[in-house]
Amino acid sequence: MLINFHVKNFKSFKNQLKFTTEVINPHPSSEFFGLNTFYNDITGTNHVKSSLILGKNAGGKSNFIKSIQAFIAIIINSFERNTIIGMAQPHRLCESSIKSPVEFEATFVINSKIYRYSFTVQGNKIKEETLSIIKGKTENIIFTRSSSKYEKISISKSFKDSLTPLKVHTKRSVLFLSVLNQFNIDFAMNIVNYFSENFIVITPNQQVHGKKFRSTQEILSKGNINEKNRIKDFIRESDFGIQDIHVTEEKMPDDESLTKFLDALKEFIPNVDEVGTNTIYNTTYSHNVIDDNGTIISSKSFNENLLSSGTRKFVEIASSIYLTLENGGTLILDEVENNLHHILVKRIFEYFNSIHFNPKNAQLIATTHDLLMLDEDIRNDQIWLVDKDQSNSSHLKNLKTFPNINKRSNTLKMYLLGSFRSIPELSDL
Repeated sequence: MLINFHVKNFKSFKNQLKFTTEVINPHPSSEFFGLNTFYNDITGTNHVKSSLILGKNAGGKSNFIKSIQAFIAIIINSFERNTIIGMAQPHRLCESSIKSPVEFEATFVINSKIYRYSFTVQGNKIKEETLSIIKGKTENIIFTRSSSKYEKISISKSFKDSLTPLKVHTKRSVLFLSVLNQFNIDFAMNIVNYFSENFIVITPNQQVHGKKFRSTQEILSKGNINEKNRIKDFIRESDFGIQDIHVTEEKMPDDESLTKFLDALKEFIPNVDEVGTNTIYNTTYSHNVIDDNGTIISSKSFNENLLSSGTRKFVEIASSIYLTLENGGTLILDEVENNLHHILVKRIFEYFNSIHFNPKNAQLIATTHDLLMLDEDIRNDQIWLVDKDQSNSSHLKNLKTFPNINKRSNTLKMYLLGSFRSIPELSDL
């Protein structure tokens, strides 16, 4: 479970961005407390199930998502692909920022333990790195690194004997955590697996899936009956007129040149285990045929090319929603409203805020321009606003931190009137 994520000097975020899933107002009488939040025995606090990030175009919403992407990709891939740290791009609109490191930090729960992990990247080097375990108010450091050189890695007494011999394998562009994972150190493997298996990041241009990911077509082709029915229910309930979905597999012949091309392509697409596959899924969608009296007389199947862009998008993300809810993971959607009606965006949030559909307390983090979400059953501390200041630096702020905000506030009206900024400031016509 993700608790906090901080990043500094990444793309448009010059100053430190602090994101949290912790409930700001944990009083049981606060808005939608029983639905949209859950209590975690390990952290001893309440957390929101979903988070909504709003803001104007070019405000920094996508850069927030990219910062999480970069953090995860570097953790998973730095040992095998030392160029991956190039994803950590500093803020370039300030001279001092260009020469400063990019800083990442996350706090999360794995196997009943709270970890805090941070690292900084400058150029093609890891400058600092720290991993600790939090127990109550005590933070116990496992290791810390104060330079790109492996000699500057300090290890706590409890782990000194097992970890010290592995320091020499740490290159300047590689995380020590990644090295420990390669040598099958339990806590390192747990952390790397947590980020590689439990996070799905979907942007308008790219889908970065964890190891447990299966596409909608793959589930409908190879999944068990319960999985197939759940995916079909997601799609039927969304009112696309689709009554059934049929998937068949077709194997492509092996192509050595294609395989080499895809292997080369993986260097530029982080955190993707399989860029290509030799399996093609042929999918058809059945719709009812109705006579002039409104009676269903037959069905007709259409291929994917005849679906609307919104229908195709929802079909594509249906498996990500299902798998995240099923595994209790974290789904991150950039511009969730792209090609989708507001009611469908609302439904996605309802799945995660539901006690019935989300018994494992899976987490959703989504950016959007869908302002009508401000009028839905969303707590104020689930809403984050991104804005840029006069120096073109982005800032992320929780709605609950604004003055005069309570559960009776007309949040949508206040937003449109500019009470929270985060809206385009246009000149008069």
